[in-house]
Amino acid sequence: QHHRAHHDGMVKYLNTGIGPVLNQRIEVTAMRKNGEEFPIELSIIPIPKGDVHFFTAFIRDITLEKLSKDEMEKSLAKERELNELKSRFVSMTSHEFRTPLTTIKQNVDLISYQLEMSDPKEKSNYDRYFQRIDSEIGRVTNLMNDILLLGKIEAGKVDISKRSGDLVALAEQCIQKICLGRQDKRSIQLRVIGVERPILMDKELMEHVLSNLMSNALKYSPDAQEPELTISFSALSDVVIFCKDYGIGIPKKDQKGLFSSFYRATNVKNIQGSGLGLSIVKEFVLMHGGDISVTSETNEGAIFMITLPNK
Repeated sequence: QHHRAHHDGMVKYLNTGIGPVLNQRIEVTAMRKNGEEFPIELSIIPIPKGDVHFFTAFIRDITLEKLSKDEMEKSLAKERELNELKSRFVSMTSHEFRTPLTTIKQNVDLISYQLEMSDPKEKSNYDRYFQRIDSEIGRVTNLMNDILLLGKIEAGKVDISKRSGDLVALAEQCIQKICLGRQDKRSIQLRVIGVERPILMDKELMEHVLSNLMSNALKYSPDAQEPELTISFSALSDVVIFCKDYGIGIPKKDQKGLFSSFYRATNVKNIQGSGLGLSIVKEFVLMHGGDISVTSETNEGAIFMITLPNK
């Protein structure tokens, strides 16, 4: 099929010295002796010598490469389709769970109210059960929210809008929310290094990051020294956040998969958790153009370090 174009191209080159397909690699089809066409990569280099024109050509059969590429594109298309189906399923399931959970919560509140009105003394005998139900409803609701959020992230439906903001003030707000009313009275010790300055961040996403890390620091260090959050402005090009606790630590073998979805360390025992929090944290940090890592030893606590670019 390229015979005519080749002939016309040769005539043009010999008359004008212009050859668009020369001195570059192009993909065309070639023909075997039996008439079968197959894809090739072709490179033609002209070698003029006086009035005589020589050409050297390199031809590479790319049949297998093309087949592999086609198969890969089909696989990627199928994977995108499956991810979209999974995302829709997760979204639908999460929303469907909200309805019965809301119904349960409303009925529990109604029963509690009726007991309070009819027999306050009797109600006090059931308060711990109402509190337990409320706690478990909150736990399932948080799990559904995390699964829904993860589905949005994987589907690329979480937008980031970075604006100049006060990271230290945001950290203080998070600490207040997390530690207010804790039974063990523990808090997070905030430390600032260097001269504070506004940074570009998505306040909502960064609040999620800080809250998750600090909540984990408290959860996985029961009866231990208060965790510490350090924000360093020492470098001009970035801001570094350290979240340190003195808890159970993370075994070396578990640290590699720690930021994967639904992954939990082997030493968490009966401490509640879904294994989604850190995977979401990592995605939000990456969306900021930053990086997150962990340093830990079993029974010696953990230090999570986040580096955020100051741009």
